[in-house]
Amino acid sequence: MTKRTALSSSTDSSLWRQAGSQPGGAASYGMPMHLADGARAFDISPARHSWVGTAPALELLLDVGVDRIHTHDFALAKRFRTGLGLEEANSAIVSIDLDIANRFWPGAPDRLDEAGVRYSQAGGNMRFGFHLFNDEADVDVALNAVTDYAPA
Repeated sequence: MTKRTALSSSTDSSLWRQAGSQPGGAASYGMPMHLADGARAFDISPARHSWVGTAPALELLLDVGVDRIHTHDFALAKRFRTGLGLEEANSAIVSIDLDIANRFWPGAPDRLDEAGVRYSQAGGNMRFGFHLFNDEADVDVALNAVTDYAPA
């Protein structure tokens, strides 16, 4: 490898070398990861830790099937919207204006927090996203918390 004592340009391609051990400092993409022997091994993005789970996660998604996942997610969001009397939408994400929530369901954010429901608040909206890890029981917990309905 050529040692450089000065850089001629900030766009010089040698600046974009990764911490991989490939000849010439070639970038490390994919698995298995081969880090350099020296301190250069610590110069690569910490995102490499997520690579370990990427392949199995993608395999699971392909095994389950994208259409099946969409159907599941959409059905949960539809159940939530229907339970709140909201209009249907073709999305697994449900946004509710905080002003509307406070008018129809006073104290809903506090009850959601107490029930352990994970959602976000941004731009004056409450945002709920439904996905593979959710089921109908999760939707019912969120509905009960928003509407202050306690099942018998």
